[in-house]
Amino acid sequence: VTNSTYYNNNREKVIVRIEEGLMEWLTPALVVTKSSNTRTYPKTTAELSQLFPGKIDPLYKSLNPPATKDSTSPKFPETEAALLLRANTTLTRLVKDSNLVSPSSSSTKRNIVIVSHAPCDQALAFALEGAKSPADSQLSYWPLGGITKFTSKVSSGSNDWVLDFYGRTHHMPGEYKGGLKEWSLECFKNGYTNAVG
Repeated sequence: VTNSTYYNNNREKVIVRIEEGLMEWLTPALVVTKSSNTRTYPKTTAELSQLFPGKIDPLYKSLNPPATKDSTSPKFPETEAALLLRANTTLTRLVKDSNLVSPSSSSTKRNIVIVSHAPCDQALAFALEGAKSPADSQLSYWPLGGITKFTSKVSSGSNDWVLDFYGRTHHMPGEYKGGLKEWSLECFKNGYTNAVG
């Protein structure tokens, strides 16, 4: 989130919604400060709304919040399998949520842009890819800063997603066009290797 106002192609103001089901992978290596052994927590929607006035939707209610009894909600500590399940559940709820489309929109198309951390992004790509298991997946290392695009005709009721590209870094400047470095969940390390482009 930056100090600018975002508009879509129809010149409608875009507001950022904070979906807690897409927070960082809740593993000690990523959310515990090593020097103090203290667990870290993301800023709340209210805190982010204060930091970025007019940019965050303060009324949005997370579709997969932590601290619920739902076995697919974010819980610390989290295994890779739990992350994959959480990402799939959150994504399914996001795609089905009719509140994601602005009532004033003249467009019949729905676009969802998700910005998250590499483990979550990779788990979301796996959910959209539809592979039966990580061993059947085409996914591999995720270049940091990479963009992945899937398309689907969701309005037709289809759950079939097409991978348009995975981990592209062409938008990055100069020496970073190849990505900053690559990262992967262990379960995808032997998968598809032609990801960057």
